[in-house]
This record gives sequence, C-alpha cells and structure tokens, in this order.
Amino acid sequence: TERSARSSVKEQEYFAHVYLRDDNLAGVIFSDQEYNKRVAHSLLNKILDEFSKTVPSSQWPNLQENAANYNELPTMLSRYQVNKYSIREL
Repeated sequence: TERSARSSVKEQEYFAHVYLRDDNLAGVIFSDQEYNKRVAHSLLNKILDEFSKTVPSSQWPNLQENAANYNELPTMLSRYQVNKYSIREL
C-alpha cells in the first residue's frame, strides 16, 4: 500500500483493510465479508488519529507493542461491533 492509500484485500472469506498514512503510521483490520469496507476504513482512520494524538511520532520507530500508552482500542472496537443485522456506530 502506498502512503495515504487505503486498500481492502480479500483472502478466501476474509478481508484485510489497510490504511497507510503520510506519516508512515499504518493500521490493519481483519474482517469477514459482511463487514462494510467504508466502516472499516473509517474505524482505521479514527484509531490512527487517536493513537497519533496519544503516542508521539518520535516513539513509533522503536515502540514495543506492550509499551504504547494507548488504551482506547477496546473502546473504539466496541463502538463498531457487527451483528448479523446491523453495524453499530456510536
């Protein structure tokens, strides 16, 4: 994926939704076929925006996964839960 690009790649019955920002911060969401691509990319954008506000970019190159001071991911994911009948965006 090129900088400032969004991609959704299908592998069997799943999708990988990828967003690589200009500042080299990237995110990936794996979903089934029923999850809306627009919603996945909207979620990625919100997560990366919040992450970049919380964790300084100077820390990104050497940041260990457990060391990131970013605790909003579970909340963000719960806002975009999917059930069989609807996508919930709060």
